[in-house]
Amino acid sequence: GGDGGSDDGGSGLDATAEERAGCANLVSLPCTSAALSEGACLGSLVGNRPRDGEEACRPYFDAWVASRTGLRFNPHYAAAKIAWALDHVRGLRRRAAAGRALWGGLATWVVWHLSGGALYLLDHTNAQRTLLMRLEDLAWDSDLGTSFGLDALFDAPLLPALVPAIPGEGLRIAVPGRSRSGDGPGGGFRLAAIIGDQQAAVAGLGGLSHHDVVINYGSGAFVMRS
Repeated sequence: GGDGGSDDGGSGLDATAEERAGCANLVSLPCTSAALSEGACLGSLVGNRPRDGEEACRPYFDAWVASRTGLRFNPHYAAAKIAWALDHVRGLRRRAAAGRALWGGLATWVVWHLSGGALYLLDHTNAQRTLLMRLEDLAWDSDLGTSFGLDALFDAPLLPALVPAIPGEGLRIAVPGRSRSGDGPGGGFRLAAIIGDQQAAVAGLGGLSHHDVVINYGSGAFVMRS
């Protein structure tokens, strides 16, 4: 963003899309560590996904997940990590059922703290990588939640509000104790975009026109079309 007034072009937040973080909403402290990569063995721990010995069912389950999310099941995505945390972090499922634990991606965590707890949200690009968002209407899908054993997140409900990656006029975030001309009481800044890492890479590598194709190499290799 700029130094103040009408010159503020806004700030952007790029977050790793598969990472998940949990926090206690009463004190805004982590109740689990942020998890990015997990072993493939997590796949057998998740909800109603077919277990070992039920291999014939797996293609149908994976196709069903893909039809709703655009992604095939993989424990790399956040649903598996949340399910694991609810089963293995002492007291977490009880706290979730009581509405005393919140969940989100790293973008949720950052925006929550930047806004002093006023904003609890996640953009569509990051939410899609959770395996819990339905692409058809860009909404959280309780059927997917049930399949992964995550009913507690939908019953409370504990999932952040879903917003576009570029939310209209942006999100005005006040910063207590700061004063900047034109920014209103307390100062602050405009968060113009919240976007997942691979989608951000498309823009960063110059894929700004419709149908531009970008190949991005990092911890993985991705071919993406704008």
